[in-house]
Amino acid sequence: MKKIVFFLAIGILFSLDLFATNSESKTLKINACAITRVAFIHELTDGFKEKYKKEISLNKKGGVLGAVKALSTNTAEIGVGNRALFQTGVEKNMSYIQIAWGALAFIVHKDNPIKNITTQQVRDIITGKIKNWKELGGKSKKINFYSRAAGNRTGIGHSARKIMLGDKDKKFFQDIKANLRDTSGQIRKAVMKDKYGFGIDDVMSSNHFKELKILNIDGVTPTKEHILKHKYLAYRPYYLYFPEKITPMAKKFRDFALSNDGQIIISKTGTANLDEGLEHIDEGTSHGDHIINLKKDDTICDKDKKHLKAIGCGIIRVAFLKELNEAFGKKYCTTVSSNKSGGDIKVIKEVHEKKADVAIGCRPLFKSGIEKKMTNIQVAWGALAFIVHKDNPLNDISLAHAKDVLTGKIKNWKELGGEDKAIKLYVRKGKKSGVGASAREKLFENFKQDFEKSATRLKSSSFIRDAVVKDKDSFAIDDVTSSHRVKGLKILTVGGIEPTKANILAKKYTLSKAFYIFLEEKPTGIVKKYVDFALSKEGQAIIAKTGTANLEEASGKHDDMNLIFQKLKLNIKTR
Repeated sequence: MKKIVFFLAIGILFSLDLFATNSESKTLKINACAITRVAFIHELTDGFKEKYKKEISLNKKGGVLGAVKALSTNTAEIGVGNRALFQTGVEKNMSYIQIAWGALAFIVHKDNPIKNITTQQVRDIITGKIKNWKELGGKSKKINFYSRAAGNRTGIGHSARKIMLGDKDKKFFQDIKANLRDTSGQIRKAVMKDKYGFGIDDVMSSNHFKELKILNIDGVTPTKEHILKHKYLAYRPYYLYFPEKITPMAKKFRDFALSNDGQIIISKTGTANLDEGLEHIDEGTSHGDHIINLKKDDTICDKDKKHLKAIGCGIIRVAFLKELNEAFGKKYCTTVSSNKSGGDIKVIKEVHEKKADVAIGCRPLFKSGIEKKMTNIQVAWGALAFIVHKDNPLNDISLAHAKDVLTGKIKNWKELGGEDKAIKLYVRKGKKSGVGASAREKLFENFKQDFEKSATRLKSSSFIRDAVVKDKDSFAIDDVTSSHRVKGLKILTVGGIEPTKANILAKKYTLSKAFYIFLEEKPTGIVKKYVDFALSKEGQAIIAKTGTANLEEASGKHDDMNLIFQKLKLNIKTR
């Protein structure tokens, strides 16, 4: 029966895709700013044309304002730019979505002796407090500051004001109107001809010109590595723009640009793609210009803000719950609260007692007690991890030896090739925890399996991780999605196989396990929206970016656990 449903679903999806394809125009019209054209758009459009056999019309001139105008006059279906859209004028009803990361470049003539300036000196130049190169250690010559005539409406102008001055409306110093330019290309040309010129550009365009020198800021060169490691702080997003009604082919291009194929193409140009920039998203920024793949047209707000309590076990809280909840809250203007403690047993109980709307845990529901009539639906993939202290000389363990440690047949590290010391085993209290139940099922095929009586039993996985970090002779089970984020731990390979995301998805690492959404009843209202979101491409992309294996990545590899069946199970919308 499952196979029939599966092929029916595939047929429906194929029919819809075929219909969309037939209704598309033959040529996709894109208008990109000069910086993104130089950076990666040509390569990205070539990749799209090769994959979908579609023609693309791409502009040869113009910046962000040109892209916006092209969308507003319907002469383009997609715009590409280096600033977020404003909430005024023709941009108010447009949509945008982040596609990659760039960085500001502070440029001078190649023969300028200055190689490095400080952040404060940049601020002082663009506000007119520093006017002579002598103040920076150069010749006694006036600094000719070239900037855009359109001010903060341009991509560079907007980003420079927000990042360097903390105020998008701040005015730049400009004593000579002749130094104003209409495009970034004109600014580059002016600086290339003027030994005493200074301008602001983007790293991804400036580094193509040998006649320019990009200054180090606070001693840091604006390389891709330094941008990604958050050492060079003048980074900023690149965006795709869309009109109020997006065309089918424009949607296809958007999906391609955000797919693994599209993001790899972007990365190969030297531009930082979204996966590479994940660290920035986690850390946040002081200039508030960075977003997680959320576009304005995807924000669905009612008049009154709603509240949702979405909780998770300790492993899920560390793995991806925070990122998923924050993105959902922004999208639906919903206040989402979570929990700070508790494992699977506790979160299941809270959903049953309606103290929480929805929970996510790391084991399936049991067919007994309060769990008997509840519903679980898979949302992602994790994997059991055998963890030890970081200084433990052991790097690998076999499944047989791991089982013997858990049951007390092996009690000394010497038996595993280590020092002559007792193994201090840490396990979860009871047999119904996520890790405990999964370990019993995966290793022993017996949910009632007893572990070594002398083992120290703790009430949460976080307590176990803390204990292992402090105890050099410790051994415990956790989930790889949480352990890999904790310094002081070592995750053992099993039979020589490392529990990487790739190995989990390829079934080379055999201790994979599912993560589930727990529901008391069929979801409706805001809870249904949350489940829809978690299983949508947007939600699944957020999960994947945390390092967790999502369902899209595993689709077709795990039969009835793939994404199509998860959506059919509760009539989840496919976005």
